Amino acid sequence: SESWLAKVVTLDRFCLILFHAVWLNYWKRHLFSVHLCLDLSEVLCEVLLYTDVEPVQSETKALCVQAVISFGHDAIALLAFLLVCRAQFEFGRGSGFDDETQWVGTTVLQAIDHAREYLVSEYAPNLSLLEIMQSFPS
Repeated sequence: SESWLAKVVTLDRFCLILFHAVWLNYWKRHLFSVHLCLDLSEVLCEVLLYTDVEPVQSETKALCVQAVISFGHDAIALLAFLLVCRAQFEFGRGSGFDDETQWVGTTVLQAIDHAREYLVSEYAPNLSLLEIMQSFPS
């Protein structure tokens, strides 16, 4: 007798818990800090799926750029997974917030491209996140 919304929320949380388990298992095998990995995935899930990003747009961009710089393809995979969850399956704020979802998708893809461009540039290990973000496309 559960409502469809309760089932969706339950499925939503279950998928995130399952993803956390897979993500943590990967990092345990690669001898990275499990706590750092869990914190990063939780923060990205909260920001990209459940937070009203209107007041924290620059922070959202910076978080995505820093994740890609620090974790490379693993962060890109996580960001892509979260975008699919939000846009395709309407997890979190994906349902009813089409403009916000469009902005999140565009911004995350720009952040990935921007971080990858930085990583192959001659400035790669020397710039701070603030300096990297100053050249972020608006």
